[in-house]
Amino acid sequence: MQNFVNPRYAEKFDTTKIAINSKQKPDIYLVVFDAYLNSKGLKEEFKYNSDLDDFLTANDFFVFSNTKSDYVFTQYSMSSVLNMNLIDVDRIEDKKNWNQAYTTYLRMINKNPVTEVLKKENYSFVNLSPFVLNDIAPAYYQPLQPSNKNLLLEKTLYNKLKQDLTIEGFIEKYKLYFLYNFFEHPLKTYNNSTLKKCKEIIEQVPGASPQFVYTHFIMPHIPYFYDSTGRDVSPQNFLDNDKYLSYSVYCKNKIKEIVTMLRAKPNTIIILISDHGPHLQHSGYRSIRRNLFSIYLPNKQYSGLNDSLSISNCFRIVFNKYFGQNFTLIQ
Repeated sequence: MQNFVNPRYAEKFDTTKIAINSKQKPDIYLVVFDAYLNSKGLKEEFKYNSDLDDFLTANDFFVFSNTKSDYVFTQYSMSSVLNMNLIDVDRIEDKKNWNQAYTTYLRMINKNPVTEVLKKENYSFVNLSPFVLNDIAPAYYQPLQPSNKNLLLEKTLYNKLKQDLTIEGFIEKYKLYFLYNFFEHPLKTYNNSTLKKCKEIIEQVPGASPQFVYTHFIMPHIPYFYDSTGRDVSPQNFLDNDKYLSYSVYCKNKIKEIVTMLRAKPNTIIILISDHGPHLQHSGYRSIRRNLFSIYLPNKQYSGLNDSLSISNCFRIVFNKYFGQNFTLIQ
């Protein structure tokens, strides 16, 4: 997949020569809150003063408070993160239809330098994301990020019938959102199941091999299921952009819960990001690139980092600061 990284940053990673110089290899948690706007963006767009940065700093994280995402779509951002490079979106999508281009991003997420290195270093993998990772299928179904199989079936009669005849397909087709009062939205189920499983994994006694855990919550991405206190939003308002801020506060509280649990685990690296800000359709909105980015390293070696680096650097930083590498940071 190195053919599709941006030539400006096409650093060649010989993963066979990257060794993790650590006697006790840490667990690594990559935690993604999809479409979460960082504190600066929340202040700019909603006049909301978030305490998340202060909370993370108090827990010994380095907070990239001025970061901006390099991309505004999930498949771009996560391909970039796991390939430790900017990607050449124009070349991937040139003369390709959406399905073909999207399949390329899926391959770049599945097989990438980060998992290649960790696999060589005997890491085990837990995939709580919407993507196939290291050939491990997603743990839970969600309707937003299709798999390779779903892409192949997308335009078939069978799949069209399936979409129309399922409960969620029927509700979405005829906009009968009130029926979600009786049937759980599949994306809501995905997020809740992922949160529950993530907490269970954090609470497990460490095993013989270190773990890489990729947890990807599709929230506060639209649809908006909860208000700031965790109360259900009525299905008629799932798509109401005025609910975004309240749902973000709910997500902020979940971030704090997860961070508190993870900080109680010894020798654990925590990478906390959002892939981009929200795609809100209202006049004057300008902060879609202001995403969340914060890292906790057990050795707390944050010297030389600046708060404007993008998430494309997150594993370069981890490998440099904890595993004795010397990768150039993407400015």
